Amino acid sequence: MKKIIFLIAIALFSLNCAPSAGNNAATTNKTNTTNTTANKPATPASTPATTADGKSNPELDFTLVNKTGYDIKAVSVGPTGDADWKPEDEILKGRTLANGSSLDVKFHPRLTGANWDLMVEWSDGTGTEEWIKLDLTEIEKVTLKYDKATDTTSADIE
Repeated sequence: MKKIIFLIAIALFSLNCAPSAGNNAATTNKTNTTNTTANKPATPASTPATTADGKSNPELDFTLVNKTGYDIKAVSVGPTGDADWKPEDEILKGRTLANGSSLDVKFHPRLTGANWDLMVEWSDGTGTEEWIKLDLTEIEKVTLKYDKATDTTSADIE
């Protein structure tokens, strides 16, 4: 039953993406992400991020900002405690979150669990990064950053 509820919740989960007009500068540069066809910025989802009545769960909604210097080809969000990432956890659905862009992640009103895991996959195929047990009831913004000197990806949580 828990799995069915989770699958329904994920099916109802959607996002609203929009490139930010903010600072596009980053501390690192990627040399092999110049293919503009493959690295199109995320665009608004064809399905609204909120329910038909315009409501979402503001307790869980957050903004994800990419200030890594690299494009992101996949973003997955799933409840903490699930052992594996599932295809339905991925929310970009073939779009790219370009460096300097942000997206608003909105949860269906019925989703109430506080702790969620986040995974990003880089457009150049160099792997993934994960952040586990994020209490989204306390988070409004997650800014991803990359330090080339230490080869470390971090998340500033606000």
